[in-house]
Amino acid sequence: MIGFEIEISLLVDDGKGTKLDGESNLAKCPAHNLKIVSDKRGGYSNIEFVTEPVPVTGASSTTGPAFLMNQVDGIRTMRDALYGTKPGSFAAAIAPYGNPVEHGLKARIINFPGDYTPAEHDGTDGLFLHYSVGVPVRALAGFFDLLRTTIAPFTPGHPAFLNRARFRTSQAAQIATEVANDFAVNGATSQQSVQVMHAYMQLVYTQIAGIADYTSEVQESGQVKNTTVALCRTSFHEIFPALPQDVLTYLGLSWKSETMLDRIAKYQDTTETPGKTASFNENVVRQIPGLPAFSLSDYLKSALTGAPQVFQSSMYGKMTLIPPTVENGDNLAVFELRTMGGHYKTWDQVKADLNVLVTWVQTV
Repeated sequence: MIGFEIEISLLVDDGKGTKLDGESNLAKCPAHNLKIVSDKRGGYSNIEFVTEPVPVTGASSTTGPAFLMNQVDGIRTMRDALYGTKPGSFAAAIAPYGNPVEHGLKARIINFPGDYTPAEHDGTDGLFLHYSVGVPVRALAGFFDLLRTTIAPFTPGHPAFLNRARFRTSQAAQIATEVANDFAVNGATSQQSVQVMHAYMQLVYTQIAGIADYTSEVQESGQVKNTTVALCRTSFHEIFPALPQDVLTYLGLSWKSETMLDRIAKYQDTTETPGKTASFNENVVRQIPGLPAFSLSDYLKSALTGAPQVFQSSMYGKMTLIPPTVENGDNLAVFELRTMGGHYKTWDQVKADLNVLVTWVQTV
């Protein structure tokens, strides 16, 4: 399945001049299987379109991709209509296309304040995207190859959006190869298990290093989700039981001996900037309001032993978590791509990105 979120530089308030909280529900648009919510940019609330995931394989291999393109066209129509009525009632503007709900009933579309520069002025259509894709667990290695080569390649000396996260994704192949080679000599019962280890370690490293990087700063700041290129919406303890027994045994031993912690810390110490290091503080605790608190050590233990049950939201902040699902016989983990190509996009670029994801999903 593939879904996406399109954030636009159109501001709204609660109808009384006060900004809305993020994720405030504004409208439901059943014809395009999506909802409209508020997001936040700086001190303002802006509009975001959030689609439901669309299956694009099996019986849906033709109809699914076509529906994705229709969603993009529908969002473009609604976006233009909302801009055309600025300033004014959000509910009145969206009524021909969907049903205003909750905060959307009273929300007002407002003009840009003098100190706010909308992304439309940068030569794009000002679209900020996050894509979500279901990845077969068996295809995790290929997915990380796609991240490195197409979605978010890292080029030394050429800073890009989420440059640190891109670097960590490039490192993931190296540490995974090191672990898989050791596993092949010390515990693997088949080449298939070695391949599973190579894939799973890339997932472990990118998610663990993201939190290690965020908490290595003297003062945590910025969006924690942007410390990884592909944020897994499925938690480690939910993926762990599906791994082969020899992989489970090796990972458990690596936790007891702390060899995996030492390996990850060694790699994470190196950054994309020569001479600049990071620190791996396994005792640092993440406390997300309303959720259980866990340390970085707890998080790694969950990845290597399946316990404690550290949900991704306890480390990366509140999000919609998606447990493992089965689609066309495949066990899927769901990833949110935090970057793909340029920072802001045109409508044509959005469709091109979706085609890249559809093509990959349909060929794995």
